[in-house]
Amino acid sequence: MTKRIQRALALFSLLAAVGCAGPGTELKQIWVDPSYAGGPIEKILVIGVLREQARQRVFEDTIASQFDELGVDAVPSWEIIPPDQEDEEDAIKAAVEGRGFDSVLLTRLISVDKRTDYVPGQTYVGSYWGGPHYGYYPYYASSYAVVHDPGYTIERTVVSVETNIYDVETEMLKWAAMSETVDPKDVNKAIDGFGRVIIGDLLKQGFVEKKK
Repeated sequence: MTKRIQRALALFSLLAAVGCAGPGTELKQIWVDPSYAGGPIEKILVIGVLREQARQRVFEDTIASQFDELGVDAVPSWEIIPPDQEDEEDAIKAAVEGRGFDSVLLTRLISVDKRTDYVPGQTYVGSYWGGPHYGYYPYYASSYAVVHDPGYTIERTVVSVETNIYDVETEMLKWAAMSETVDPKDVNKAIDGFGRVIIGDLLKQGFVEKKK
């Protein structure tokens, strides 16, 4: 087996490992109220529980715009809840009541952890096809050539987030999810990807219907 073939196999192994465990958001747990009999969301208040107001605005604006893309009226909480009252129950209820909301989305950060994953080594038995004029021996010999990629570890940052959606009329939880976002190098892209995963499941579960 030539060194070129060996390098190609090693590169393929690395790309496969990275591709299977690359950055992105994944829903780890999903809960849906089996007794919920209401219709799809028409108007939703988006609340992101974040310490930094600037990042909270980016988060809420991004998620609200993704709902808007589907024709769902979505309002970021920072527009109607004063920053010095965002943890007061009366202020939140006052913001919800009388504005036509049927749902409230509330997202909060659970943890940011460092996780080390081990990618096990793999062994490849190479083969060679040199065409009809190169004889049987090169093919025979290369069939026994072995390439072994040793195992290695990858350290990742994992952001765990809880997202709940409440029905305004009953104040009952109707949808909830725990998600993990891996290696969020770019915050804005991570938020965008997170929102699309969340709303994708809401579409699947029938809580959101595309109107545009």
